[in-house]
Amino acid sequence: MINAMFRNLPITKKLLLIINVATLIAVLFASILFGASEALNYRKTTVEQVGTLADVIGTNSTAAITFDDSALAAQVLSSLSANNAITKAHIFLDTGELFTTYSVDENPHLETDAAHMEVQQLLNEVMSSGEPIEKFSGLTHLDAVRPIYFDTELIGYLHLRTSLSAFVTTLERIGMVAVGVLLL
Repeated sequence: MINAMFRNLPITKKLLLIINVATLIAVLFASILFGASEALNYRKTTVEQVGTLADVIGTNSTAAITFDDSALAAQVLSSLSANNAITKAHIFLDTGELFTTYSVDENPHLETDAAHMEVQQLLNEVMSSGEPIEKFSGLTHLDAVRPIYFDTELIGYLHLRTSLSAFVTTLERIGMVAVGVLLL
């Protein structure tokens, strides 16, 4: 049926239809490539920024861990409030024991069991390997766990959870622009 309709069109309408379909496919393909490129770039940039922030916070918390001052450690973590993307942070001692917590939530101690298990699993991986870990959980958040050293001695671990809501907003904008261009 479509073949018969296409066959009966004048040559100018056939050419316009072919050009419009080719343009539509090109815009869709370009939008997909741009979205994928943006996603990869955002992922890389976020990992680098969180890693740098974790290193700074870890370095600033060495005195608090060394002198067993959890109030000072909480104060160091509270500086994370300047970064809206950071939603949770934990400092663990070298034994894996929780030392202090930061959360943008009203009650930071009401963590779900699944979230607690996820952080504990990442902590165990870092404790066994000694290497920092960054793990994306879909499009919701990035968890980063890094060892904290004082000189060359391991004294603790820092966990940071970063929201990916800004990234999702960017992808939504790219999608809306693509749909707008297609409709035009």
